[in-house]
Amino acid sequence: MHLRKTLIWHTAFLAMDSNTKLNEHERVVRGRDDRDRDRDRDRDRDRDRSHRSHVRKVVYNGDHGAIVIGKEGRTAKHLQQKHHLALLRAIRDDDGTQYFIIKGPNERDVHNATIRVQELLMISMQRQQETLAQTMEAERSKHSASSEQVFNSFIQSHEAFPALIKKMATDG
Repeated sequence: MHLRKTLIWHTAFLAMDSNTKLNEHERVVRGRDDRDRDRDRDRDRDRDRSHRSHVRKVVYNGDHGAIVIGKEGRTAKHLQQKHHLALLRAIRDDDGTQYFIIKGPNERDVHNATIRVQELLMISMQRQQETLAQTMEAERSKHSASSEQVFNSFIQSHEAFPALIKKMATDG
């Protein structure tokens, strides 16, 4: 009778906890065949997880991808080593769309690498915007200086014009 109660309790417990790993005490109660089966199941589950890869796609435009690749590919290599990536590659589709493929076995590492790639792209875009603003300012001040020269020459010519009229009136 005692054995029957234990077996019923154990079956009910297993039904409640079928999705989780069993602790060592429960494996001893269940027997050697069950332990081997559980070990094999756990090993297969871990192997499936290790072969699973996570992939992200980061779209960009222009020449901003160069900052992610870096000189001689150094930045890309560093990102691959730091975040344990299997793949970090810039791709351009036939329609001209440019993007990076980031692939690795660990979702967190792929996510962190994606964030770093986006940060580098933002730095490149910010630098381009600052360069454009400086160029526009230089053109504006150049235009302003030439406008000022035209205005000054206009004033000088108008100042000389009344004197020329007087001279013509006296000579005439």
